[in-house]
Amino acid sequence: MTDGTTLELTLTRDFVEQFPDDAVKELRTLEPTEVGNLLASLGTEDGSALLRRLPPDTATRVVGTLPSDGAAPLIAALEPPQAARLIASLDPTPQNALLERMPSANARELRDLAAYPAGTAGALMDPRVLALHPDSTVGEALARLRDLAHKAIYRVYLVDPAGRLLGSVRVRELAVADHDMPLQELMMTGPAAVPST
Repeated sequence: MTDGTTLELTLTRDFVEQFPDDAVKELRTLEPTEVGNLLASLGTEDGSALLRRLPPDTATRVVGTLPSDGAAPLIAALEPPQAARLIASLDPTPQNALLERMPSANARELRDLAAYPAGTAGALMDPRVLALHPDSTVGEALARLRDLAHKAIYRVYLVDPAGRLLGSVRVRELAVADHDMPLQELMMTGPAAVPST
């Protein structure tokens, strides 16, 4: 890269990081190929952060301009519901090409989510939740939450040894509770549930 190209990329990254909404407004005026080239040049983390903010129809057109090996990491870095909606919006050939270039666990998860009809709870859910046993402590839960800081989590779910849901604890309750307290003492039972379809 020349010094001018490096400077341009650095300035672009800074603009995207500091003014993401303004960046998206500007990107909507460009051709999908230009946006795809920019996303690819930003790298996975910054490129997916910008892709996340694009309107769904624009994101679909942009991803369609990228080679599968360039688009796959960007999509894999999105939250699963958004990634699945984006995958589902593509034609079968590019959809399969993208999924083949992702780690098998990611691809399986996205295929499962994309199979739900649009607008259903199944299509909107994030299957990656923080599930702990009721005898885990508040301190243990907070340590796990720190490991998942990149993800918006509002509840910790408590499950029995078979993985069945027992209840949940709000993250804000964890923040003020004693670190040695077992989660079962904070557990709310009878969680709300809806069918996935």
